[in-house]
Amino acid sequence: MKLLLLILLSWPILFFAQASDSRTKKYWGNSSHLNAKEMIVTLDKGFAVAGSADIFFGPTYIGGFVFYSDSSGNNHWEKIYGSFGDVFSFESIIQLPDSSFIAGGKMFNPITNRNGAALLKLDIQGNEQWKKSIDDSSGAEMSIIDLTVLTDSTFMLVGTKTSIEDGSFIMLMDTAGNILWQKSYEVFGSNDLSIQATHSLPNGNSFFSGGIQISEKDYLGVLGCIDSVGNIIWSVQGSQPNSFYTDLVVDSSTIYCRNIKNASTNGISAFDYAGNLLWNYNFYDQDQNGPQPAGKRKIAFDLDSNLVAYFGNFSYSIFQTISRQGINMNQFAGFGMAQGIGFTPDNQCLVMLSGPAFGIKSNSIYNNHFAITRLDGNAPKQSSCLWEYNTNDNLSYEPTTPIELVESTVYSVFPAMMENVPLTPTIDQFCVDYLSGLSEEHIEFSLSPNPASDLITVILGSSFHSNNDCIEMFDFTGKRLFQLPISSSEMKLDLTSYSKGVYFIKIGQAGKKIMLK
Repeated sequence: MKLLLLILLSWPILFFAQASDSRTKKYWGNSSHLNAKEMIVTLDKGFAVAGSADIFFGPTYIGGFVFYSDSSGNNHWEKIYGSFGDVFSFESIIQLPDSSFIAGGKMFNPITNRNGAALLKLDIQGNEQWKKSIDDSSGAEMSIIDLTVLTDSTFMLVGTKTSIEDGSFIMLMDTAGNILWQKSYEVFGSNDLSIQATHSLPNGNSFFSGGIQISEKDYLGVLGCIDSVGNIIWSVQGSQPNSFYTDLVVDSSTIYCRNIKNASTNGISAFDYAGNLLWNYNFYDQDQNGPQPAGKRKIAFDLDSNLVAYFGNFSYSIFQTISRQGINMNQFAGFGMAQGIGFTPDNQCLVMLSGPAFGIKSNSIYNNHFAITRLDGNAPKQSSCLWEYNTNDNLSYEPTTPIELVESTVYSVFPAMMENVPLTPTIDQFCVDYLSGLSEEHIEFSLSPNPASDLITVILGSSFHSNNDCIEMFDFTGKRLFQLPISSSEMKLDLTSYSKGVYFIKIGQAGKKIMLK
């Protein structure tokens, strides 16, 4: 955070606040960061969001939050919890068949005086059912990364342990928070293992995905299958360099893993039920300043059974849809870091982006927020917050090889201390704020075409009065790319030398984004 703050302060500070959008609801608070980590679509076609909150009441408090909204986006509750120490965040959330919620993450538990994985159960009204932490008495930092509902009485969780001996654990728990069985795995030898997601099957078996660290900077994806009590049936590793499987979904015969690799390349890998690779779909952005994988990245089925994945940085994000055969369907983009996408049974699409994205909101650099945009299907043209995009893609077929995992630590569950913090976020209808204080509500010029591939025309409005203003273009980091004097009411700009992506055209105090494709 300190490094990011220094980077932000070292850049030219531009403001850009997108116009109001009736399909988008933004949630923010004057005295806190709201760092959204995951969104789910709820049984009543609403949504729930889990994440971390940096609360500024004099000293800074680190807390976790759970936010619920019904399908109207207006009736909601929020639960924000603080505790001692500076480690507290909810990383994942599920809804059980009885409509209650379970959020999982990490915390320091004053009852045990140790770090532990955090678990919180809330009913549909937000009332607490129980609060627990999980640890192995070592004091190492632990976190629940993924939660999966198995039946109406059990759920499975995946967690990681960060210490001298890194490892991962999988547990089956009942709805009272009791462990039914647990397994903890490490890689044979010295490689570090990080399991990120799990998915259950009707026969009681489950698949899990993650990665192993094979050198200081390099990873290989890991996929495994366990039986109904956690014994490993098989486990394999991928052969694509620098790959990491962060999530998975399954159909009747195929496992699809979300695969992140390097600064601009992401993908989806398909496997059969024995762990044999069928194909790797790779999609990437050519812009060297483009999206980069950060944290957990999810994969989901849309209502047509296509696969939807996303990747992004702190500035803008790309959502990619492909068929289950690895065929490119469409892409769209939006401002902010992508943190979730989900589909309701009536084919509404919910997209979550968090801000402020390399920029600041109002006069405070500390004001993070998240925004949910609701679409009728996967159609971004309905919203001013999203736009169509194009990425490059290819298929590859690197095989998998077996890998040996060994069992290790035993974990225990303890009561946890989480103190509810009174804080009510503000809701408005703006997109995620971005670099600039330029408002599109009073634009004195237009750009045509937009998106563009080479030439654009800047058309000045009749009310525009030049005061020695120039036309300027900036990239999304705030770097000015050129400055030209205004010579006429219509000016053509040749942008063929710039890579595709999002840019800003500024004249005086008016500004507008331009998309190069």
